[in-house]
Amino acid sequence: MNEISVLSKKLQGETGFHLSRAKFIAQFLVTVIDKRTVNLSELALGMAGKIKKDSAYRKLQRFFQHFTLPYGLIARMLINFLPTGPLVLSIDRTNWKYGRKDINIFMLCAHYRGIGIPIIWKMLPKSGNSNTTERTELLCLFIDLFGKGRIKYLLADREFIGEDWFEFLLKERIPFYIRIRNNTLVNYSNGKTKKAYRFFTGQQGSAQRDVKLGKDRLNLAGKYLGKGEYLIVATNVTVKNALAIYKERWQIEMFFSCLKTRGFRLEETHMSDPEKIKKLIALLALAFLWCHKLGEEKDREEPIKIKKHGRKANNLFRYGLDYIRKLISPFNCQLSWFRMALHLFQQNLSTITLKITT
Repeated sequence: MNEISVLSKKLQGETGFHLSRAKFIAQFLVTVIDKRTVNLSELALGMAGKIKKDSAYRKLQRFFQHFTLPYGLIARMLINFLPTGPLVLSIDRTNWKYGRKDINIFMLCAHYRGIGIPIIWKMLPKSGNSNTTERTELLCLFIDLFGKGRIKYLLADREFIGEDWFEFLLKERIPFYIRIRNNTLVNYSNGKTKKAYRFFTGQQGSAQRDVKLGKDRLNLAGKYLGKGEYLIVATNVTVKNALAIYKERWQIEMFFSCLKTRGFRLEETHMSDPEKIKKLIALLALAFLWCHKLGEEKDREEPIKIKKHGRKANNLFRYGLDYIRKLISPFNCQLSWFRMALHLFQQNLSTITLKITT
C-alpha cells in the first residue's frame, strides 16, 4: 500500500537509512502488528507481497544477520514519544530458554501512563542476574544520551542490590527505591548488625528506619506481608511513600507481557543469537510505541470499557494494537483511518542528532 512508502520516507529522513532498508522496517512494523508474532516464517508470509515467501524470508534473515542498527538513535526516537522532563525509570530482566540456549534481556524502561516504555537494553551472556558493571553500563548509557536531569528516580527489584551498586548510585546522586531481601544485613544506629526484616517484625502497617548498608547510609521502609514475607525498600531520598512508589515498578513487567503473550509473542522467535534478538527488540519497541500512541488517541474518542471489577478491559497498547489490525484487515481495510494511524506515528518522530551508537 502507498502508505508504507510514506512511512518509509519518514523513517529514511530520521535515520539516514537507505530507502530500501527504511521500507523493509516499515513493512516489518505493519506485519508484526498484523500477525502478532515474531516467527520469521509467519512474517515472511505477511511481507511477501509480489515476491515469493522464500525471498521475503531470506530478506528477513539478511537483515538480522548483517544490518547494524544505531541503538543510540533508536533510544532517542523512543524517548521522543514521552513528555519532556524527569522520568521514572525501572530496570529488570526477562529471560527464557530456546533449546539449551539462555535468552536473557536486561532492560531500562521509562514509566508512562501505567506501562514501561523501552529505552535501552542489552543482552546478558548468561542465565542469571546482572552484575554491578552491567547495571552501571546500562544506566550510564542513558545518562550519556539524555543526562541525569531526565531521571526522576530509579526503581528495581531485590535482585538488583549490592554495596558497589548502591555506592555508584549514591556517588552519582541518582534517587532510587530498590527492594532488598529479607535477610540483608544492615547496621542500626547503635552499630548493631541485624537482618533487615527484624526492623519490621511485629509492626502494624509500614515503618521506617535509618540504617547503613555496608558503608552507605540509607533509609528503609518496610512492612510485613504475611507468611514470613516482608516488603522492604531501600532509598537514598525521603522514605515517605517509599512503598507506594516502589509498587510503580510493575509497569516494566506490563511491558514485558506486551512483548510476549499480550502482544508480539516474543518467545516464539527461533533466533538465539544475542545481537539478532537485540535488533528484534528495537523493531518491536517501535511497533509497541505506535500501538500505544494510537491506543491513547482512540481512548480519547472512544474510552476503553470498564469491567464490573472496576478495571479497564484493555490497556492502551492492546487497544491500539487491535485497532490497527482491524484497519488493515483484508475484510475491513480502512485506508483513510490507517493513514491517520501512520500520521500519528510520524508526528512523534522528529529529526534527531545521533550522539552515540551502541
